[in-house]
Amino acid sequence: MMTLTMLAELVILALIILFILNICRGRNSFGALMSVGVAAIVCGVVTGICILIFGTMSVVNRQWIQNPDKNYLSFSFGLMVMSGFMVLFEGFCAAFSAAQVRYDQKKSEEKPRYAGHMIKPAPPLYL
Repeated sequence: MMTLTMLAELVILALIILFILNICRGRNSFGALMSVGVAAIVCGVVTGICILIFGTMSVVNRQWIQNPDKNYLSFSFGLMVMSGFMVLFEGFCAAFSAAQVRYDQKKSEEKPRYAGHMIKPAPPLYL
């Protein structure tokens, strides 16, 4: 499960880089940004579940790991925790960016208020 989420995170990272470099046309697309955001949030949740399972199983019963005396929760576990937090942050940022794109699209399609009503300048006052 962890390998699949890492591969999905790499695909999401590649898509985000392509959007930022404007190679793909997803930067101004609500669907593309929202799908990347939702996929990143799902990957973050699955990563969190895997981290919780691995952390609790290593404390409760260490015999499920090969060579339990040589395997400790080390920097790789910490990096996985940081990866989970970062991919969740990435997902929330992509979803927020998609909401901004949707808002900008609706604002650009909206007719301007008070169209045709010109404000007349005030006449000059000569004293």
